Amino acid sequence: MIFLTRRSCERTRRDKLDGRSVQRYFFTIRGGDRVVEEDAHGTYLPDVAAALSYAEYSVRELRKRGSCNDPTLMMVVEDQARRPVLFVPYFPGF
Repeated sequence: MIFLTRRSCERTRRDKLDGRSVQRYFFTIRGGDRVVEEDAHGTYLPDVAAALSYAEYSVRELRKRGSCNDPTLMMVVEDQARRPVLFVPYFPGF
């Protein structure tokens, strides 16, 4: 299950990288009300679809390592203004 916010389709300030318009997204891992891992630097990606793909890949890789067994874990994707645009649960269906 993936939750999109209204802002996920909006564009904020853009930066230029290799001549393309890109936006910086932050990927924070949360478990309930606590922050498990904060993304201080962010990742430049072309759009929210790329941010979703990156978040899904990251969650799959972390689950493969077996380091995350808390069913409340979720990756929160924020835009450049640090507004949440996506919520990707680690264990869909829980």
